Amino acid sequence: LFLLEGHELQATTWSPGAIASFVAFVACLFAMYSLTPLFLQRCDAALFNLSLLTSDLMAVIAGVLLFGVRPGALYYLAFVTIVAGIIVFNNEPVKASSVGATAVERLLAGGTGGDDDDAGEAIVGADA
Repeated sequence: LFLLEGHELQATTWSPGAIASFVAFVACLFAMYSLTPLFLQRCDAALFNLSLLTSDLMAVIAGVLLFGVRPGALYYLAFVTIVAGIIVFNNEPVKASSVGATAVERLLAGGTGGDDDDAGEAIVGADA
């Protein structure tokens, strides 16, 4: 951020509200990047992408409450389509890939996560 936007950050008037907004932005990004892997362990990437589309609802709510802007009819059609997609997608539970699950288990146990755990252990053993 500082590398690309350093001149903008220096030109900003840092009031308590601006600092609070910046800290809240960083906290939200931290939460999203921290919780995304947990979400993806339980669900599929397609559901994650569909769920991100519902975040537009928050923008519409903010627009209505803060600015008095009403969305057009196509917004409601798009929102219903997204919600229908989430419902249809969640009708069947997602089956985790046994290959991916065992690779993660091997990584957590200290292996390489690949098919050839002996090679990874030999490399780790050579350093020790």
